[in-house]
Amino acid sequence: MQKEVPCSRIYRVDLLVKKDGLFRAMEVKISPRDVMDDISKGYRLLRFPEITEVYVAAPSELIDEDHLIELSSLRSLTYI
Repeated sequence: MQKEVPCSRIYRVDLLVKKDGLFRAMEVKISPRDVMDDISKGYRLLRFPEITEVYVAAPSELIDEDHLIELSSLRSLTYI
């Protein structure tokens, strides 16, 4: 596991885990605005060939209906 990993000149992920040949990026957020931003960022990160899965971690109190609708429209992006 690596922390604060740059994925390009523009993007950085909070955690990057390599296991079984898969690269999993994880974003950890504590504000509602950051959650929506990272859902969008996760979608863009999935376009990088080295990123296999993206997880957005946030307290359940911050997840609202809009977040769930956005997550349901994206594949391979998981809310935990």
